[in-house]
Amino acid sequence: MNYYDNIKELLINNEITKKVKNYSINKSDLNTYYNVGKELSEAGKHYGEGIIREYSKRLTNEIGKGYSKRSLELMRKFYNFQKTQTVSAQLTWSHYCEILTIDDNIKKYNHFLMIIFFISFFIKDSSFVINEYILVTLSSNSISLLKLV
Repeated sequence: MNYYDNIKELLINNEITKKVKNYSINKSDLNTYYNVGKELSEAGKHYGEGIIREYSKRLTNEIGKGYSKRSLELMRKFYNFQKTQTVSAQLTWSHYCEILTIDDNIKKYNHFLMIIFFISFFIKDSSFVINEYILVTLSSNSISLLKLV
């Protein structure tokens, strides 16, 4: 099975649909990105995680912009997310991208909070900035998070 050719065909057919029939663009996008995500998941099982980077380069060279590594990773996440959800044509691909990145942000903040928790046992009465948005203050009996923006 040639996953790359299947992915390329799905994306080219979607590009044709976009140009010919604006009426169903969103639904076509969602269906296409779901199916591309499925192919990427299967390809990843057979060829490893690096396959997304390779496919991204090839697709960008052969079809054009819009198929970055991040975009293809979001399509794979969309497939995994939608296996348990119903695809809603009321939401656009941009909406789904925002939803899919929320989970990543929650994981990042949970990771930072775990680090802060463990650091608090060793460092008392100090402050530091996690990123441009959060200031952490440790004292002997508390941990405070302050949103900077």
